[in-house]
Amino acid sequence: MKDHQDRANVLRRAAQRKQAEAAAESRAAVQELLSMGLSQREAGDVLGVSFQRVSQLAKSSYLSVAVTASDGGGATRRYLRLGTRSRVWGIR
Repeated sequence: MKDHQDRANVLRRAAQRKQAEAAAESRAAVQELLSMGLSQREAGDVLGVSFQRVSQLAKSSYLSVAVTASDGGGATRRYLRLGTRSRVWGIR
């Protein structure tokens, strides 16, 4: 029983990582299409989603870009980029 629970937990974590990767790829696709000059409606047609979803993905891409930088001494700082502004999010 414990083995099954452990395996289920591993699979859930892997699924969460894959979901995050898929979301990042969707945001990147939207940004690429919009940077090519397509309208949000046109980008939605290409991606098979509504223009409202394209708008959500475009907005979220500015809010969810996390940048990790090392200080060289082993500490890692995570920055959350908000458009052109950055702030320290925490130290790990």
